[in-house]
Amino acid sequence: MTTEETLFIKNGTIVTMGEQNRVLKGSVLMEGGRIAAVGDVKTTADKVVDATGKLVIPGIPCGHSHMYGVFSRGMALKSEPATDFKEILERLWWMLDKGLTLKDVRLSAEVCLCEAIRCGTTSFAEHHASPNAVIGSLQTIADAVDRAGLRGLLCYETSDRDGEDIARQGIEENRAFAASYRDHPRIRGNFGLHASLTLSDETLARCVEAEGPLGCGFHVHVAEGQCDVDDAKEKYDMGVVERLHDRGISGPRSIFVHCVHASDAEKDLLASTKTHVAHNPESNMNNAVGVADVQGMLDRGVNVGLGTDGFTFNMFREAKSAYVVHKLATRDPRSMGADTVMDLLFRRNAAILDMPVGEVAPGKCADAVILDYDPPTRLNGGNFPWHFMFGLEDYQVRTVIADGKVVMEDRIINTLNEARIMAEAREASAALWDRL
Repeated sequence: MTTEETLFIKNGTIVTMGEQNRVLKGSVLMEGGRIAAVGDVKTTADKVVDATGKLVIPGIPCGHSHMYGVFSRGMALKSEPATDFKEILERLWWMLDKGLTLKDVRLSAEVCLCEAIRCGTTSFAEHHASPNAVIGSLQTIADAVDRAGLRGLLCYETSDRDGEDIARQGIEENRAFAASYRDHPRIRGNFGLHASLTLSDETLARCVEAEGPLGCGFHVHVAEGQCDVDDAKEKYDMGVVERLHDRGISGPRSIFVHCVHASDAEKDLLASTKTHVAHNPESNMNNAVGVADVQGMLDRGVNVGLGTDGFTFNMFREAKSAYVVHKLATRDPRSMGADTVMDLLFRRNAAILDMPVGEVAPGKCADAVILDYDPPTRLNGGNFPWHFMFGLEDYQVRTVIADGKVVMEDRIINTLNEARIMAEAREASAALWDRL
């Protein structure tokens, strides 16, 4: 789509989100990849999408993802079931990522991009690992994201767990990609790190040196399981957040994922350094690592967004999980209100991505989701979060617009060949499983 082309969504029920959420009847004009006007708009356009009787919401952002994880679906482990988080890493994820080829990287990305489109997820922070196919992996993913028409903040998971040479390749992959994608309108790079427990001080120092001229920030798993905390205490006599801050990793461009076991003092440190946090409730429940103190971080002024940790690209499901798990953990039905979850999902994820997404408003990115939703009760800006929790589902997504382009219309994906991708992925994943 050229900058001169326009797209017009007419006659919808528009949920604007943003700090002052409004629900209004009207239309949305998009031009040059941005929203030009919202409300009572009368105009002509190159492309018109009729949203009569439908709900229009912003394209949904995701604060943390792992696309390669899709190839674990249905995979039988060749070892005894893991009994703790460290064994999950060793027996599943660190085994799976070693088997990936660049073809697998491409196909897993394409599968997840199809899923993202179908669920209305139009932007995300992707954290990738493929130790035996490091160089070129981010470019492979970026090419797929570009073809899909979505927005991505991409990084490679630097780690010492596979040896010094692969760690150095991870550093170079992050550096080269972030440098080359500084000016792309939809895709950028930041600097990926696995976790404190798999990174030496020497490697962290090399990462800080490489990131310095870029200023792109870091994306790292932090205090996800108790093993990460124990490792930092034993080796460095400090907490995980404290160690990463001391080594130059925290800051307003950095994303600390999970922070399940961050201490109160470390939460204060996250706030004072303006470091972002990505909360991943489904993954945390599945790995039995605990429930992050999201409200405690919010109360301190930490920006906390919502990710999936590779569990899914279905942010409807992830938001509902966040809504209920904190009530269970605290035994307080007032915990984590739907309005708070919506704030994490839209406004705070936009801050994590540092992209003008998550709101239908002039000047914002031209991303929108059109859903079949005819509520049996009153809908307004104040109660929309509870409609999202109890009425909206991913299967109601009908049309998805990203960067002013219709990437899915009437549930048919326009930008990717979904049938071809799924057929190739089934063959590639079977071969991958056989190699493990």
